[in-house]
Formats: sequence, C-alpha cells, structure tokens
Amino acid sequence: MPSKDVLILKRPPPGPRVARPEDGRHGRLEGCTRLVWPRGFRGILLDPVVQYFSPQRVILFGLRARGDATRGSDVDLLVICGRRHAPRKADLAGRYEAHRSRRAADVFPIRAETFERERAIANTLAAEADAGGIVVYGSLMGLSMKTPDPHARWNAVERWLRVAERDRKMVLACMAQDPPLLDGAAFHCQQAIEKLLKGFLTLAGKRGGKAHALDRLGATAARSFPEIEELVAAAANWTDRAVVYRYPSDEAPPMPDETELRKALDVIDELAVRLRAANPEPPINPSRRAPAERSSG
Repeated sequence: MPSKDVLILKRPPPGPRVARPEDGRHGRLEGCTRLVWPRGFRGILLDPVVQYFSPQRVILFGLRARGDATRGSDVDLLVICGRRHAPRKADLAGRYEAHRSRRAADVFPIRAETFERERAIANTLAAEADAGGIVVYGSLMGLSMKTPDPHARWNAVERWLRVAERDRKMVLACMAQDPPLLDGAAFHCQQAIEKLLKGFLTLAGKRGGKAHALDRLGATAARSFPEIEELVAAAANWTDRAVVYRYPSDEAPPMPDETELRKALDVIDELAVRLRAANPEPPINPSRRAPAERSSG
C-alpha cells in the first residue's frame, strides 16, 4: 500500500501535465507514475505564490514532478508571469517575498514571453519545466510545440559561457591565495568544465539535466562536436571534484597540484574558445526588430 503522501497513477506522457492538490498532500494527475505532495502544499506553498504573482500558471518540476521525491525533497516551482505584472515581481527577488514558509522550496518567477522563447531551448529552466513538469495552477492552453528561436539559443549558450568564466576566475583567485586553496580551485575547475559542456549540449539541442558526470556529458556533447573529443577525454576524471572536497573526510583523495590545475585551465580555455566559435551570433530577423527601427529610413 502506498503511504498517505504518495499517489500512484499510470506512466506520464511527455510534456507538461496538469495536477490539482486536493487536501494539500494528494493531487489528481492524468498519467503520472508517482506524485508526492508535501504536507500543506496548497496552503503553505502554492497559495502564497499565487497570491503574490497572480501568475498565468505555476509548474511543479524536478524530483517532485518526476516521482523520485522523498518526504524531505525540495519543491521546485516555475511561476509564469503575464505582461501586466510589475517587473520586480518577475525576477528572482520575488521568490523570497512570495515564499515565507519553512518548507524547503525554490520559486522561480519567469516572464511569459521568456518562457515561450526559451522552452524550446535545451538546458534552460523553461525547457526543463516544460519537458517534465506538472501544471499545478493555471491551464495548458497555449503550450504547443515550437521551433527553437536562433537568438534565444545563442543567448542560452552565452549564459553558459558567462557562468563558466566566473568559475574560471574563481580558480585563479583560489590559486592566488597564500597558501593556494587547491581544493576550491579543483571544485571550480569541475564546475567550469561542466557548464561549458552543457553549453555545447544546449547548442546541439540535447538535454544535460542535473547531471554532473563529465564523462557522460562530454560523450554526449562530442557526438555532435567531435572536435572536442580530446578535451573531453582530458577532463573525464574530474567529475568527483564537484563533491569530494566540499565536506570533511578522512578518505578524500590527494588534492591536485598546481600543474594539474593549470592543465585543467587549459582545457577550460580551449573548450570556451571552441564553444564561442560554434555559436556565432545569428543575424537579426527584420521581422523581429522594433517597429520604429523597421520604419526608419
């Protein structure tokens, strides 16, 4: 028998689905394998978000939507805001005002036009929620398949490049300390490589998800970009750097020396160069320009 916090239904079809939390713990979901509502979901989590944002829809995604959650798993909510909402409500600051409970939850506001533009772009938050999320407020109206916008995809890859560059700078900052913070530098090397590989996957239209395994991410990326195979092989053993030095342990492997870190930086730099080369900014479609710009001249 399932526990009171678990609803067993049939396997879900691809794409967003609709569920409605009934008593704060259970929901009706057309085609879900296993849905775990946290206790008090509606009153503690969903209602404050809806009251604050007045959204078009709210999508539950992540572990809860996939049916892999435990009682302590976070709740991830993508809140799709309409054009009439104040700009400050559709930014990350809004999540803290909208969520005041002690329940572990992440609220991600996104403008409706941004959601529509990015949900066809692999490895964006909109795409992750669109592919496997559950609509817990609002309807599925308007959620049809669309062709990826070249500029939206270019922007998504540029974001991966920017966050990877921040990790690269953190590596240099850690190595500049006296004595060098080799464990911190190793962590940020892994993070930079992971983000660059996800940039390649985004460009190829392939999902990377929350995977951190550089060998798997790299192998998938290299199938579309064989020119990075050698770089992927050089970074394949860096996966454990994402977690191995983050917590005290008597069994942690020896820290990498500065020579190994410099080699990792070379891989990061070369991956970034090749990703930029593979992602030239597309020309602007005249139909997308502002009306004043189209009518000038």
